[in-house]
Order: sequence, then C-alpha cells, then structure tokens
Amino acid sequence: MVSALLTVVLGLGQVEPVVQDRKWEVTRERSLAFDGSPYIPVGLHIDPTVEAMDQAVQAGVTDVFVELPLDLGTWRRVLPELESRGFRYLIGVSALAPSASVVAIEPKSYRVSGLMGRVDIKVDIPSGERAYGIFANERNGAVIWEGWLSIQAGKLPFRYDLGSDFPHVLVLYPEVKDQRMADYWEGFDLYRDQLLTILQNAPLGSGYRGLVNPAGKTVRSFQVDDTLVPTSKLFRLELETYLRQKYGTPDLVAASWHVGLHHNRSFEDFAACVPLWQGSRGVDSILNLNSGKVTSSERRDEIWSDIRTVVRSGAARRLNRLVDVISDTTGRPVFQDWSGWGGLYEDADGALAGISFRMDPRSAVDVLDMSAGPMSSALRRGRPMVGLAVSVQLQEGETALDAGRIIRQSESLGTRGWFFNASSPELRTAVADAAETYRDQASMARNGVRPLYYPFAATNPAVTGRLPGGMVWIPSPVSGERLDLGPTIEGYRFVDRGITTFVFWAISQPQRVKMRMSSEVVTTMVAIDGSDLLIKAKKNEVELTIPTTPVIVEGSSDIPVPLDGFYANQAAVSYLIDTFGKLIDLSGTELTNLKRTTSGFERTPLASYLAIRNQFQSMAVRAAPYNWLEAENPVTSNFSDMLDVSGTSGGKVLELNPKVKTVAPYASEYIVQNRLGGSHSIWIAAKMDEPARKALKISLAGQAMEMEPNPVSFYGSGFAWYRAGQLTLPPGQTRMWIRAETDEPINCQIDVIMVAPGEFRPNGVLPPTEWVWEALSQARPPARTGSRG
Repeated sequence: MVSALLTVVLGLGQVEPVVQDRKWEVTRERSLAFDGSPYIPVGLHIDPTVEAMDQAVQAGVTDVFVELPLDLGTWRRVLPELESRGFRYLIGVSALAPSASVVAIEPKSYRVSGLMGRVDIKVDIPSGERAYGIFANERNGAVIWEGWLSIQAGKLPFRYDLGSDFPHVLVLYPEVKDQRMADYWEGFDLYRDQLLTILQNAPLGSGYRGLVNPAGKTVRSFQVDDTLVPTSKLFRLELETYLRQKYGTPDLVAASWHVGLHHNRSFEDFAACVPLWQGSRGVDSILNLNSGKVTSSERRDEIWSDIRTVVRSGAARRLNRLVDVISDTTGRPVFQDWSGWGGLYEDADGALAGISFRMDPRSAVDVLDMSAGPMSSALRRGRPMVGLAVSVQLQEGETALDAGRIIRQSESLGTRGWFFNASSPELRTAVADAAETYRDQASMARNGVRPLYYPFAATNPAVTGRLPGGMVWIPSPVSGERLDLGPTIEGYRFVDRGITTFVFWAISQPQRVKMRMSSEVVTTMVAIDGSDLLIKAKKNEVELTIPTTPVIVEGSSDIPVPLDGFYANQAAVSYLIDTFGKLIDLSGTELTNLKRTTSGFERTPLASYLAIRNQFQSMAVRAAPYNWLEAENPVTSNFSDMLDVSGTSGGKVLELNPKVKTVAPYASEYIVQNRLGGSHSIWIAAKMDEPARKALKISLAGQAMEMEPNPVSFYGSGFAWYRAGQLTLPPGQTRMWIRAETDEPINCQIDVIMVAPGEFRPNGVLPPTEWVWEALSQARPPARTGSRG
C-alpha cells in the first residue's frame, strides 16, 4: 500500500501534516523564526539515550540535536523521551546516503606503473565487479592491450608477459560503489520511501524543530571537475532524454563530442558512453558500456559538461522534491550538512531552509575557518538560508575555547544556532550559561551579515573575519586572483556572476598614492569603513589616500595601478639585468621584455604592471641565494598528474592521489643547484591530508626527511608550508627526490620545494625578494647566487 507521504511525492493526493502546523520562516537576516519569534538554539548534540537526555536536563539545557538511524522503532522510542523533557529538538538522519554505482574515470589515480617482464599482479579494488583496463608503454604511450577485467572479492588479477624490461603502466576504469557520489537514482527511491514511512509513523511532537540530512550524510558535494559517471539505468535514460532535447539528432551529438558514428549511432548509444580521460591522463577515446566498443575522440569539455549537467540536475530535482514534501507535511524546516563547495544547498532555487555543519576547533582562527565555507554557501544563495552548527566539539583545559567564545566568533559570519558536544558536567553547564545569553537573542536575529568575498587565490593576504563598517571577509569559490601591488599595498580581483570586483588596501599605514588607469573615466571607489579617500582625478590618473581597510572598486575591469609600484619594479628588474645578466639574461630576452612593458604602460597599465611584477619575481628567484623549485617541473616523475590551481606559484601543482597501490614507489626527481654550501633548511608548500604528510619523504644528500606537523603560512585553497628539516649541502649540483610509499589512499598537491641557506620564513605563495630591495638600497649585489627549477 502506498503511504500517505509517498502519495504526495508521487503527486497522487494530499495528506494532513504529521505535526500541528506552526508558521516558520527564514528571515531576510538569515535567521529562523517560529510564529514570528526568533529561534536561535544554543544547546547540546547528544546521543539518543535516556542518560544523555537527563544530563542535558540537569545542566539546564533545553535545545538538543539528536541523530537517529532509519529505524522506526528507534524513533518511536526516542521521540516521546525528548517530548516529555520539554526539549526543542532537531533530528538528524545518521545513515550515510546510499552510494552510487559509478564508472570511476580517474586514470591519474587508478594506475599501476613500473610494470616490466612477466607481470602477475592483484590490484585491490573493494566494492567493484569489473574494470576496463588499458596496458601501455610508460614512455611512449603505445597501447599493447585493452579490455574488461573481472574483480573477485575485491581483487583484480592481471597477467601479461611483456618479454622486455621497458616500464609499462596499467590504467583501470573500475565500476564501483563510490561514497563520493550519493545514489540519487534507483537507490534514492528506496531510501526516500524508507524515510517517509518513518516520518509518517513517528510521534513527532510540538518540540520538533526540523530535520537534518534528509538525503543522508554525504561524503562530499558535487565538484566542477567530477569524473564519476553513474551506471544507473535511470541516469542513462535521463542522459538520453537530455541529449535528444539538446542536440536533436545523433549526428549533432557526435559533432559536438568530436567522435565518430561507426560504433555509436543512436541517443541510447551515446548515453551509454564514458570518456576515458581525466586532465592530461588517460586516452583520447570514449567507451560504450553497453557494447564494450571504444571510439577515438578528441578531448573536449562538451561530453563531460553534458554528463555533469544531467547528474546534478537529476539529483537536485529529487532532493528538492523530497525536501518540499517533508517540509510541507511536517511544518518544519529541513537542513543538509555542508560537504564542500558546489553542494545542492547552493542552488538558487533549492528547497532547503539551511545548511548545517560540524566543527572541532582548537583556536579562534579554527572557528572562523571551519564556519567560513558553510556560511559562504548560505550567504551566496539568492534566497535567504540559515546556517546552524549542529555539532561543535568542546575541549577540556584552561586554554580551551568555551561555548560563549565560539558563538561570538562564528555568529559574526552569520551562524544562528549551536549544538555542542560536551563530555563533562562542567562543559554542559557552560553551554547552559551561554544559552542564557545567546539563545533566541533578538538583537542577533536582527543582525544581518554584509559579506565581502575573496577568492581562494587571495587567501593570505585576505583572511576570514570581521571588517569595519559591519562587513565580514569570507572566502568564495569564484574565479579571481591575488594582485601583488607592491611592498605597501595588497589586493585581489574576482569575478562573480559576471561582475568584476577589485579590492585593495594599505598594509601597515594609510598610503597617499597615485594610480594609473587605461581610460579617463574615474572608477567609483568606496572605503568600507566610510573614510574619505581624498580623491583627485586628472585624465587617466587618480590620486587618493588608501586606508588599511579594504577599498572596493566594483563593475569595472579597468583596475587602477600604483605608479610607485610600477616604477619600483621597473628599477628592480633593471638592477637584476645589470647585475646578473650573464646568469639570467644571456639572450637579452629580459631586457627586451622590460622595454616592451615600459613602453606599453601608458596604454595598458594593469597588464604592464602584472607583466613587470611577474618578470621581477621570476628573475629575483633565478638570481637568489636559494632554490625555489616548482613541484610541477620535475626531471622525472610517476606522480598522478600536474594540475592548474589558481593562487599557487606558477598556477600549477604536482598531484599525488592514488586509489590503488603501485609496484614502483611514487617518486619525483629534482636538481638542486647549490652554489653556497653549508647548512640549508628544506620546506615544501603543499595541500595534503595527514596520511600524505606521513607518507611523503624528501631525499637529499643521502638523508631522508619527513614532513613536520603543524604547517604555517597558509595560502590559496588550503596550501601551507611544511618544514622537512635542516642539513648540510656541499657546493654544486645535488639530486633530490620526493617519494611516497603507502598502502592507503593519500591526497596531496605539491606547489613548491624550497632549499634555502640558513633559516627560511615562508610568506604564502610569494618567494623571498627582500634581498633585492636591500641590495638596491645598498647599491651592491648579494654575495652569492642560486637558481630556480
């Protein structure tokens, strides 16, 4: 028999709400209100036990968050206990979202390299049934075998007699159950029916305030570069319908995807196809999962764009339909845990009332960093959306953050509810004390957040936190970059929804500067603290006083450039050419570039400034007494891939993200040109998880060094500097390797390796250039020189 709630989902009828309807809303200030009164909970995240409930009551806490499995008996047992104690409560679904069956198109991760001679291996691939394999020469890419391989009890056996010692690589495309993609197709239908049956029959009472994770807990959100393709028949039908509506004929699909028609002649054929490339890895072909036929193809974005569009739209449609039914029939809001940028909670027309998130902060900075992502997603959505911290870990000890401080830090970014994990009576009492101050606080509910966004690439100098004028600085996954405007001014540029915004500020004290633009139209500039910039405009030049708080220039791509900054970099480049020309400019290219940039400054000040700034940094590093080695430029490497990542040194990184164990250890080789000799400190700038930090080793001058914990000087999208150690190097050329030997999956992106004489103080993405300015002021060069890789 079809349940009443399921009847609503299927559009077959109407039912009465599960609980008595009570008017609720998310206000313009992104706060929850019930019956016109603020709902800002401050309470505990507790286990669904009578003991935990009684502890909350004894502490004086009245708001709780409880997570329950998809088991009606548990709901019927726990809910009356919550109601009898007078709690206001949120219920969370503790189950993981069902995992989708996908073809993992990850040739940079599912690869076994270094295979030679008589190959006889077994590759661990849990939860898989089969994989398409390509066996190729590692040096020239020549494919010598391809076909389907079976996976038995989590093991994929592969045997091949090469008859040679040339290294080969086995690239695999497995069909697996992958938790990184929730099943929004056949698996979702089963999950939905189970949840709605529970909600229909559970005794939700007047204390109930909403549901968290209606689709279950998700491991991560959708990514713009996802290469997981669902094998669901329902998904293929949706893709087939989409291709039919978008292209009209199979010929136009083939033309757009740049593939031939000899193996794929119908919309059904194309809907069964998956690309076999990911970034620079893989092969230029598509595989028809139905026929097993492989067709040559160009590496075009259209095929991936079509697949990702159908994946996301289908998931959004089903989730929103479920959320609407739950909200309408229970009379309560619905929230979903934040699992990264790009989640369905960011959709402008999404049905979710808010984003829930969890954090385990050890410092005030942690509080801001851990709440910044979820609150940025909530703030950027067009419709108002609330942010709730449903699980905040409290620590014991004198230096630990208390509940009140965590609330004060995170409420500035817009968080409007907190449920703490408190392991002792003292911590639970402290939460109750904080609730006395902040619970349902009317002034907080009226206090909307005015965000000033910055792109990841501008992290350091921009940092999350309060700004004057009632604004907050908060990151956003928009395109943009840091703008290095000289030694006294910092800034960044980003583009969001087609609007270009330029933000800049003085570093230590207000600066009176002259700035050049490419047009005579003076761009509107506003200081967020309301200070008078004392602007004087003349043709394409503007003079103003830049405060130490941000100045915003919005809606114009004509960004003003500081004249002093351009002239200072011009002088520095001239000095480097004059002093180190025999080392770094034998061909005269740098001098030619300097002349071209100088002559073009009047016409294109921004482009000329950025060009001369990049020229200065490149030359300064090549002439410096240290080795600043770009990780993506190894001599040899069997790491996963090189990626384009905005906000990094050179805009590229070296990635290692294996999903299977390789035969040959992962290694990247570099050359250190050391002219000084003596004691050197070794650092790498990277974004990595803890297993990667423990697995990575740097081998140099016969010594192996591990990455030390507690990285410093964070920048970009989570990059930071890790110290490896100190050692004595002889003068001359030395080979260095970064190696990783691990039996578990790791994930790291390496940006820079630094080998510096003496001590090194990292400064984000910027290489040290102080020595140039010091030498200029002293009118003499530094004692020794080095090189850049």
